[in-house]
Amino acid sequence: MHIARGVAAAGGHAQMFASARDVVMRAASEGVSATELPVAHTSLRAPALLRQALKQHGIEVLLVDKRRDLVHGALAVRGTGIALAMRFNFPRWDAPQDPLARLAYRRVDVTIFLTESAVRFADDHVAYMLRPPHVVIPEGIDVQRFKRNADAGALFRQRLGLDDAPIVLGLAALEPEKRFHVLVEGVGGLADPRPPVVLVGNGSERESLTTRAHGLKVDLRFCDYLTPEDLPGAYSAATIFAHPSTMETFGLSVAEAMAAGCPVVVASAGSLPEVVGDAGIVVPSDDVGAFTAALARLLANESERSALGMKATARVARHFTLEQMQRAHVEALTSARESRLDRTP
Repeated sequence: MHIARGVAAAGGHAQMFASARDVVMRAASEGVSATELPVAHTSLRAPALLRQALKQHGIEVLLVDKRRDLVHGALAVRGTGIALAMRFNFPRWDAPQDPLARLAYRRVDVTIFLTESAVRFADDHVAYMLRPPHVVIPEGIDVQRFKRNADAGALFRQRLGLDDAPIVLGLAALEPEKRFHVLVEGVGGLADPRPPVVLVGNGSERESLTTRAHGLKVDLRFCDYLTPEDLPGAYSAATIFAHPSTMETFGLSVAEAMAAGCPVVVASAGSLPEVVGDAGIVVPSDDVGAFTAALARLLANESERSALGMKATARVARHFTLEQMQRAHVEALTSARESRLDRTP
């Protein structure tokens, strides 16, 4: 939706197509024009419906980010002057390697990667994605929205019954690849008094994390859901933000926490080291002892926490602003459209 708003702000027309009604409703609530299409599964009917919608709305560039939408999109724009752009943002970097996806990729005009790390991954595992022109455009953060807010942080703590003592925050789906058990065990290795661990999210690992925390005598608290308006308060409440995930195409929650001036500790995996740079602590993946040491170091040193927090905020403002991301997408999509028009009889 941020990309759509950026296109609109640049004087273009942005139209979202989604198979999920809640996505369409959310887009409408945020002022983005959206259309619901019954294309949840790969089928011969789906490209025809999409092609009709593209013509109806006068679309010149179609941006997709799922394997299903890549296949549908390639068929829908076939024989037209509509450009096809692919945004590499696959969960777990599980890029499609099946023959149908490879065939569909021949119609792609530009691939948009979120980090240089993702480009290197593609080069090693799905090199066909590098055959069209490609660009790197990081995620964009609304710096003002996530600016540290002590009042919002206090409200978040109050909601969970927490005082003003240190807390460690994690935010992601509670699924195996997010490796939150490493964080729980890392806190379990700290000397008393151990800080509470607050996890924002839900998923299949909740019960096992609860059991693990109980055995380690770690105060683990869950916050199943936060509205977008409440999210900045969670980051503002955190003493440390920890993200032990071993597979991230970017790590949006990490960048948001950094924008809020929160010192971060992340695993050396995926794109996380590239996003954090020298503005946080990067530890080896799945290394519980390293997480314990990093957390202990920050908890014991308020001045280092403050310095890292300021450095993190400055890094986001320098590299990952919403305006930079929107402007870069407009340029990439415009270039793809012009290139496609030049090649269309």
